[in-house]
Amino acid sequence: MTKATKHLSKKIDALADLVTSLEDDHYPTATDRVEALRMILETAESALPHAVKALRAEGAPWEVVGHWLGVSRQAAHERYSESC
Repeated sequence: MTKATKHLSKKIDALADLVTSLEDDHYPTATDRVEALRMILETAESALPHAVKALRAEGAPWEVVGHWLGVSRQAAHERYSESC
């Protein structure tokens, strides 16, 4: 595991802890939990075009981008080609 992968793994673990913590008293209502999760999702979605652009800049074809996004090559291209 590379240093960058270890760092990312720690960040993902922290995010998982945050999501899990939404079940405790800090977010007492379902509405509070949904709002917090929506904010996390929006943050991730806003960062994704930049990550796709970087992946493409490294030479990854749309097939690889689609693989990592869990969609087809065509779906990845249609969604992110303008940001690249």
